[in-house]
Amino acid sequence: MEDEQKTKEQLIVELKELHRRIEELEATQKDREQQDTIVRTRRIRKPDAMDDRYERSHDAGYQQFRSALSQNPMFRLMLDQTSEELGKTLAEIRVTLEKVNSGEGTAGKLVNDAQLYESLVETSEEMRKMLEEIKSFMAKVNEKGSLPVKAKL
Repeated sequence: MEDEQKTKEQLIVELKELHRRIEELEATQKDREQQDTIVRTRRIRKPDAMDDRYERSHDAGYQQFRSALSQNPMFRLMLDQTSEELGKTLAEIRVTLEKVNSGEGTAGKLVNDAQLYESLVETSEEMRKMLEEIKSFMAKVNEKGSLPVKAKL
């Protein structure tokens, strides 16, 4: 139904509904901003009521872990090997990131060279336009059954 045909009461009901929805959206936005602030400042904290349960659960899990380590030497060996491999992998990642941050390699150049980035964006745009021209050309060829431009010999 168009607004001109609605009664005053119908318009008022719709207006009230819109106000309610706006208030909900504003409340949601405020909640999101508060959550973003908490995450940004890294002040995520467990509710006080859960502190004791969390500590007990954490302590129990830690004790079970220590018990498993002491009772199963193979588990400890596997854990040590995994830890060593993880350490090596992290060291390799660190070296790679240092190279990228210092501008080495293709990734380093892309991350650190704004001119290269802009050039790639321009090239990408030119390629997109060229592809559109090719598609248009091919559509004309398919439509007419021959090339739209006569070849000169």
